[in-house]
Amino acid sequence: MIANSEREKMKPIQVMILAMATLTAACVPAQSERPSIQSGEPVISYRIGSDLHQNTWQLAPELQPDILLVDLKPGETAEVCFITDVEEFCRVTAIGESYDFDVIHGGVAHQTRIEGRRHLPAAVFTDEYIDAHTGKITLVIPEVYELVNVAIALTEVAREDRWLVYKQNEYYARVMDWFGDHQDHPFVVALNEQLGQSRNRYAPLKMNGHAFEYDEQGEIQRSSIYDRTGFTGSRENALLPFFEEMRAFSRDTNFRAFYESERPTYDEQIRFYVEDIDLDAMKAWLGRQFPEVEPYDAVKIVFSPLVGGSQSVTWFEQGDFRELQPHVNFPYRRLKDVSPVSDMIYRGNIVFTELNHGYLGPTTDRHADEIADAVNDLSFWATDLTQGFYGSPLATFEEYMNWGLVALRYLDYAPEEDHEKLLKRLDKFMGENGRGFLHFPAYSAFLVETYANRGEGETIADLYPLIVQWFAAYEAQAG
Repeated sequence: MIANSEREKMKPIQVMILAMATLTAACVPAQSERPSIQSGEPVISYRIGSDLHQNTWQLAPELQPDILLVDLKPGETAEVCFITDVEEFCRVTAIGESYDFDVIHGGVAHQTRIEGRRHLPAAVFTDEYIDAHTGKITLVIPEVYELVNVAIALTEVAREDRWLVYKQNEYYARVMDWFGDHQDHPFVVALNEQLGQSRNRYAPLKMNGHAFEYDEQGEIQRSSIYDRTGFTGSRENALLPFFEEMRAFSRDTNFRAFYESERPTYDEQIRFYVEDIDLDAMKAWLGRQFPEVEPYDAVKIVFSPLVGGSQSVTWFEQGDFRELQPHVNFPYRRLKDVSPVSDMIYRGNIVFTELNHGYLGPTTDRHADEIADAVNDLSFWATDLTQGFYGSPLATFEEYMNWGLVALRYLDYAPEEDHEKLLKRLDKFMGENGRGFLHFPAYSAFLVETYANRGEGETIADLYPLIVQWFAAYEAQAG
């Protein structure tokens, strides 16, 4: 689903209240004095100091204002600029300062705010945690995380949506049997309101469930490790505004008793991932193909039996320790027209396509300017619906690459007699009548041929310039 960390902005952000009203008045101009900049595109860029985020800020008219939180150390300042294809708005920002302005696109004023705040790391790993996780791939269905997934499953939005929650199994039936009388609980109502405003809020809400845990008294508390577990670069925990409602939901539904009763289900699904999906081989293959990406010290795969067709990934860095954290679903669906080996490779795509982002992201960023020029017309590459989730050239390119790697993994690991079936199924899944990436079949054919004929020792990272050139040439030819 959402591989781009900047999508975290598509949620309401609880704005920090300044201690003195006079300071607020000084920092935020009166409405009549609001500066504005023009933009011809719905996705713009921003820069914090020398760190440029090219074509990653999706204008969101439902957010008033849409806030860029700038993490700063005490005494530190940074020049922050929003950059459109027409002009830019820049302010030197410190902790406690905020600046309001409008981005005018299509005659609509998109209220935007730059706000400086004290830096708070997303995670603080203890020595014990680092020792326990270094060099390992762990799989978890965390207790509070599952509580959040249960509450989401109860929302009207999820009950009517065919993709958010997986409903075709006995586990879902048991969830509805146990919790069905709590569909009007304040926590469920709050989540339903969030999802009703935008489906893009699903991932941050779900993912941040891992930033909470039960204490010895059985009460939900903030995690001892994680402040937030949403997309990398996010500044807020999307669940925190609903903390008390979440705690009440746990008590009112006797959730912990349900979780304990379902341990056999959780243990079996974890066993499948550990024993039947070769996660170590995936990680090793990605490491060989992207040798310039610093290896991750630990991989923690977080999932729920309830998650439907939405996967995401985040990662954390603390000193020399780096953790990659995919949030995925369970691969219920099986293929009956290929060999058992190919079926297992296919079922591994759920995890593989999230592990990918930890390697694709840094590599794509190194080619950001060339990609922005090559993937110029998003309507050429993706349907309108798909653009709603991948609303920038980099996000669109990276999702093409993400599933392109699936095709290359088929070449390297699936029996040759299954290649044609697997690749055709992939093209159908990703194409116009599937996920909406309009030219994925042509792209996949090019990528497979280029990879098969690469030079000795060449990696996928080495092929990036050729791949970017193909995007530019294909769009230009069609134009």
